[in-house]
Amino acid sequence: LDILEEAEMDLKPILEADVDIDMDIDEGRIHIILERLERSSSKTGFVMIKDSSSDDGRARKMRSQNKGRQGSSRQTRYQPSFRRFLSPNGCIVLVGKNRRDNEAICFQVARGDDIWFHSRGCPGAHVLLQIRRGSPRPTDECMQFAANLAAFYSDARTERKAPVTTASPKHI
Repeated sequence: LDILEEAEMDLKPILEADVDIDMDIDEGRIHIILERLERSSSKTGFVMIKDSSSDDGRARKMRSQNKGRQGSSRQTRYQPSFRRFLSPNGCIVLVGKNRRDNEAICFQVARGDDIWFHSRGCPGAHVLLQIRRGSPRPTDECMQFAANLAAFYSDARTERKAPVTTASPKHI
């Protein structure tokens, strides 16, 4: 939003002045505004509409430079696909399916009151018992349910007893 406000401030003198369209406008200022808008396009949704009749060498050069950048940068952000369960008391329990889901559970989804579970000493899924305002408070049954999921979605699945670590997300 700040970028758009800055661009508007830069354009205001041009728009308010009684300037003839054919008159030279400070191309440096317009180029800076254009770059600012293109950099912020992922946040603002700005899309540059290019008119083929007014195409010049500089615009072609900018397009070819941007084309090279687009191939190397990620266009879409990873969307985690957790397993979602409802505990006996009605709390939401999230279980990661892979390494990226596990990281998303720990560092993006988890909040202060949530409880994190993981099977101790072996690879496995990260489990998050979500505790949100207005949601039911977790009981011992909910905690056991989440611990069972952590053991089940780990290499300790076949063991009769599996130790499970619990922690607050801020301690992960």
